[in-house]
Amino acid sequence: FDSSTSKLRVEMVTYNSEVRLFSTWTFVFHWRRTGDIAWDYDFQVVNVNQNDEASHLLLCGFSIVVFIIDGTYYLKKFYRDLKWMKMRKHFSSWANYVHLLHFAMQILGWYFYFAIRSRLAEFEMPDKLPVVHDPLSTDRPFATDSGQEYQLLEFVDSINT
Repeated sequence: FDSSTSKLRVEMVTYNSEVRLFSTWTFVFHWRRTGDIAWDYDFQVVNVNQNDEASHLLLCGFSIVVFIIDGTYYLKKFYRDLKWMKMRKHFSSWANYVHLLHFAMQILGWYFYFAIRSRLAEFEMPDKLPVVHDPLSTDRPFATDSGQEYQLLEFVDSINT
């Protein structure tokens, strides 16, 4: 912090391993010229297990059936146009390009969906993280003085009371 600091953004990510929930917290503090501090926050939760296995299999099976029906319809139409030598008419229709784009997007969507699902299946979050209770330990990532921390906590407590 210095005299030209006008905004502070604090972002935190937490994980609850018992219910498999990630959450993100964002706090933004604005120092105004009038001397007051305006603040805002945002809180979002992300569930790692969005569907149970049965609904996931049902949804995948349904989308595959719809894809096969739609693909069969398009291929039948393509074969008919090819058989009757109407390929110029076939490729001059913008609807056929939309159909092909739709197929490509479905295939890419499935690829990314299963890639994310496989990465989530491999993800392991430990139930407990190592915590260093000794403030003077060399294992702490930020070396701070415990005496100064205590003075700060006393000062904050005296302000609040």
